[in-house]
Amino acid sequence: MSVFSKIYPYGRLLGLWFKSSEKYFALWGALANIGFSLLIVYINVFFTNWNRYFFDAIEKKDSTLFIKQILIGAPLILIIGLGVSLNFLFQNYYSFRWRQWLTQHIETHWLSFKNYYHLTQKKGFDNPDQRISQDIDSVTRQTVDITLSLLHNVTNLVTFLILLWQISNLIKLSFFGKALNVPGLLVYIALLYGILEIAFSFKIGRPLLSLNRKREKFEADYRYQLMRIYERREEITLHSGERIESENLRQAFESIRRNYLTYLKKEIYISSFQNIYGHLDQFIPIFLMGPSYFTGVISLGILMQVGQLFTQVAGSLGSIARRIENIYHYIASFQRLVSFEQQMIKEISPAKCYPQNADYIEVQPFTLFNQKEVIWKVPLIKVQKGERKVLMAPSGCGKSSLLRAIKGIEDFRIPVQSLCVPKQTVFIPQRPYMPLGTLRQCLSYPLRPVDNAELIPLLTDCQLGHLINLLDQEDDYQNRLSLGEQQRINFVRLVLQSPSWMILDEPISALDQSRREICIDFLLKKCPESGILIISHQQLDGFERIK
Repeated sequence: MSVFSKIYPYGRLLGLWFKSSEKYFALWGALANIGFSLLIVYINVFFTNWNRYFFDAIEKKDSTLFIKQILIGAPLILIIGLGVSLNFLFQNYYSFRWRQWLTQHIETHWLSFKNYYHLTQKKGFDNPDQRISQDIDSVTRQTVDITLSLLHNVTNLVTFLILLWQISNLIKLSFFGKALNVPGLLVYIALLYGILEIAFSFKIGRPLLSLNRKREKFEADYRYQLMRIYERREEITLHSGERIESENLRQAFESIRRNYLTYLKKEIYISSFQNIYGHLDQFIPIFLMGPSYFTGVISLGILMQVGQLFTQVAGSLGSIARRIENIYHYIASFQRLVSFEQQMIKEISPAKCYPQNADYIEVQPFTLFNQKEVIWKVPLIKVQKGERKVLMAPSGCGKSSLLRAIKGIEDFRIPVQSLCVPKQTVFIPQRPYMPLGTLRQCLSYPLRPVDNAELIPLLTDCQLGHLINLLDQEDDYQNRLSLGEQQRINFVRLVLQSPSWMILDEPISALDQSRREICIDFLLKKCPESGILIISHQQLDGFERIK
């Protein structure tokens, strides 16, 4: 694989925003950020020169020049502070706008072509919430931050190298009477100093990349286990499974602990090196130029200016080294996000598209396979408009697999010509789904919320009248409502949608006999023209059994 093919997915992902409907903001915002960064470099140069004159005034005890420099320096400090604050504000707003757009873009792909379902069925794919929430934030924010920091430091480096070179050539270095005539000596020392810091920092910090990846995975796995306990709190309570859940949590956190201690050890090495090395750049120029100052060759102002120039040059190179942890964290997040997006692009082969123009449901006899295992020999199924049929089979034989196969979301080696499923067909899974939000939104899902005049009679007919007062109350109804209540809500949804065809998987398994009859009668009366296929393990009155 060529280098270009390896980096192309990363460049492509970064370039999407600049080709979108927000491309003008993206482009002009980038130019504004670059302008801010260059302005700060110019102010730093001006401040370095001011620093020289300020200390010269102190050395000469010139009160007039001292007051003049104070009057110049005070507004300069104000301008620097204001400029840095505005730069920080706009840079963060810019990166957030990028994050907002990219999040919507990735969300759209995630919810298209059933990617949210297909990708989670693959081995090695985990924590999509982390990709969409954390990794997009990290990539957009760090891309802006690292790019502008690199631009700032390169510009800073070139600018102050020129100034340091000029001063180095003007000054004759001497060590206690012995002249040292090497043109640009301070420049070479500053460059060598900064390059060595980069080299050692990357060498010491390299293991942080894999440790960062593991840390994110272990943290996400731990959060997932905590969320499962919350979501399945009733079942765990009834099983008295606290001991097992506690052990599982401890094991998950143990992975976090071991990874963190390894990470901390590496962090101590790199932090100690950077802290020691980073402070030396303040003393090296003083050490080199000190003899010249003591012999009267240079003034205090020039000594302080050279110190600042040397620190700026070494610091511009060293800043890359000091951001090593952020860089490795950024690389790990970027790799995960690109991998996530590439998997979605590859998955965009939609599930099998069965004939959708017919006015009936038809499934030719076939054998349902899962890999090499025979699950079920499915008989001929045909449902016309207005017909009610039930497909009976014992539990565990593959009824839910048949539903997924008919929907086309899983490949069970069913020939395309074996199925005919109209586009208007509504599928009801065995496990009801209650989205987060108000009860009204749950009842109307996946449609827009409807008003009380339509909802209240339906709730009453399905013996859900006790929920009327909760219609506009937000809650986690997946956990608040019983399974029987959720299954009855499914019947309300079906009536609100009034589809021409519907396929239901065990829709009344949690209901007692009287409520089963009430819900089935309710559905038949409200949807008299619909073709209904129920997959169940029991016979239903008013439904023809498929044999």
